[in-house]
Amino acid sequence: MASSIRLRHAPHPSARVRRAVVGSITIGIALAVGGCSTTNPMSTTRSYAASDGVAVELGDLRIGNLLVLSAAEGGAGTVLAALSNDGTADIVVTIGLADGVAGSPIDVPAGQTVLVGPDAAATVDLDAVPVAPGALVDLTITSDQGGTATRRAPVLDGSQPEYAELVP
Repeated sequence: MASSIRLRHAPHPSARVRRAVVGSITIGIALAVGGCSTTNPMSTTRSYAASDGVAVELGDLRIGNLLVLSAAEGGAGTVLAALSNDGTADIVVTIGLADGVAGSPIDVPAGQTVLVGPDAAATVDLDAVPVAPGALVDLTITSDQGGTATRRAPVLDGSQPEYAELVP
């Protein structure tokens, strides 16, 4: 019975050094890449208005793309918006110029979204918009569940194709 003896060689010192350097570089890259969110917060965690209008929150009511369409200063206008009710109770909303009369009440059922605009389920018409297209106008939004807020919303005209046929 013959047995074989195998000699085990220790790794060459340069191989150990190479592994240590590669490991250090890997750890350094992982820390550098992982640390980016420390100095640069993720933009996907921030709420922002991703449209032409502004966003408003009043309790369970979320309003997106709130803006006014008007051909000229002093001319008739109309409000565009999306009203979303995140709550379990229906909400009644009014929108109007901050220094004027609010439009007709808009019912927003629980868990639903209601579009506001000339060709939508609800309309808010303004007799005279006090600023020219390109400026901001103060709108007052009142919710029977979330209170009242005044926000500056952009006034746009029909120069953008998506609004051309909606301007009064």
